Amino acid sequence: RAAILLLRDPADDARVSRRLDWLEQKLNLLDYAVQTISLSGRSAWEKIFMNWWLGDWVSYHLARQIGVEPWPVPLITELKQATR
Repeated sequence: RAAILLLRDPADDARVSRRLDWLEQKLNLLDYAVQTISLSGRSAWEKIFMNWWLGDWVSYHLARQIGVEPWPVPLITELKQATR
């Protein structure tokens, strides 16, 4: 069973919020575990970097927890090589 983390910003446009509401409902109906995280930070830049950091650590710890080597990620490595 997959788990989905939805990152939401209290400053999101109403249209974005409605889309995320719809997505959360749809994922719940498809039996995904959905967890919503409210972005933190005082400025847009702080939100970007604080939550980028959070995403990296969550990915790292989840990979370790299920016994997967978190670095490197072949698909990300391929993406980086393709877009140089």
